[in-house]
Amino acid sequence: MEGHDGRKMDTMKNDIREELKEEMTERFEEGFTYDEFIEDCETHIQYKYNTHPMTKYECVAIVGNDLQLYLEMEEEANAYWNELLGEDYTGRGLVDVVPFWLFSFATFWKQDELENLYEELSRDPLTIQQ
Repeated sequence: MEGHDGRKMDTMKNDIREELKEEMTERFEEGFTYDEFIEDCETHIQYKYNTHPMTKYECVAIVGNDLQLYLEMEEEANAYWNELLGEDYTGRGLVDVVPFWLFSFATFWKQDELENLYEELSRDPLTIQQ
């Protein structure tokens, strides 16, 4: 069995970042003010990652039978929960961990990147085009 070197997690995170950036760029083009943009993005992330329960099949499709990837997600989910609430995350199992990890990752991305993205798009929307 081949060892896990973290590249799958890095690739997954980069894919989520790019997807969110594209989605938020589309929202920016709707002409929102800064506050409306932030609120709309928060609503979008909440809806996309925290409204619909994921099935075990959807979770397996994301993890791809990679136990090490799942364990990394579980560890990060615990760290996110701890940062937010100051206690250990009690969710266990694929169907708890994967959706919470996705939502947490998107939420922290929003906190870290959304203001910069808005400023960048406000200066020159052509810099973001694919």
